[in-house]
Amino acid sequence: FMDAVRANRPNVTDEQLEGGIFQVENVVGSLIDSIGDLDFAIARAAELGNEKKKQDSNNNSNSNNMSKVNLSILAVAAGLETLEVSEGGVFLTQEQAEAVQTVLTNNKTTIDAYSGLKDGETVDGLRTEITDLTKTNGELTTKNTGLTTENETLSKGTVKETGAIAETDESSSQTSADAQAEHFFNLSKIK
Repeated sequence: FMDAVRANRPNVTDEQLEGGIFQVENVVGSLIDSIGDLDFAIARAAELGNEKKKQDSNNNSNSNNMSKVNLSILAVAAGLETLEVSEGGVFLTQEQAEAVQTVLTNNKTTIDAYSGLKDGETVDGLRTEITDLTKTNGELTTKNTGLTTENETLSKGTVKETGAIAETDESSSQTSADAQAEHFFNLSKIK
């Protein structure tokens, strides 16, 4: 415990590590950083938390990516018991890399089946296809909306209103020659 305190508080004295009681003013800069009220402590804790978060983000950006990789499987494929991450990466000798390549080549059919890719497909190719289909879907949705609006407009011009608001004079009632237009017109009147 004392070694951990010394490592993080290099100005601490041996006397201060004996567990005595000290006046706060006498340990500023060794056991404590500063004196302040509760608001000061909360603000300082938030500041330190943000600094730690930024430092962890910068230091571990590559390590975070490596943590997603199952290193034990890669180690077995390389003919090793374990692999170590250093400087944000895993380093293999030429012989170890060839061993991994052999394992991947020998298991290509299984790997392809597990990944769900068919012959000739790639993940990037599928992403491009999804993007293209999404764009086409948006264009078709826009066209469909336009055609629906156009159809409603056309049906209003060719079919007289029916129902409760229609004229009661039978001689003035009209039906459209276009049954679909009349159907859409009638649907537009339903509330």
